[in-house]
Amino acid sequence: MSYPGEEHPAAVKRALTVAVSRLPLKDKRAIYKFRLLAGVRWTPTPPKDSGIKLGESAEHGYVKISCEDFPEPAMNLKWVSDRLDDLIDEANVRSFFLYFESWLTTRGFHAE
Repeated sequence: MSYPGEEHPAAVKRALTVAVSRLPLKDKRAIYKFRLLAGVRWTPTPPKDSGIKLGESAEHGYVKISCEDFPEPAMNLKWVSDRLDDLIDEANVRSFFLYFESWLTTRGFHAE
């Protein structure tokens, strides 16, 4: 993305969209915990700007992480990759406190 003679601010932005079912999560608890940790980054259908066909579906939805904080595109992509790894690692950790008070809601994805 560029304009003649000048850089576009979004040229360094990098985004990663991946199906949750393709991630190395241990079991159903890890998948559930991953979806909770991902928060608004998780969607049941592929994001419109992800490049994934609308007809494609994943069993556990999709997660999209993006970054444009750093001056180089490779730095933004590294940050995105590291955050995805952090989410996976934390989701695979067994803990006694497993968000008993939390639940996953999809209210924001349905139109009224």
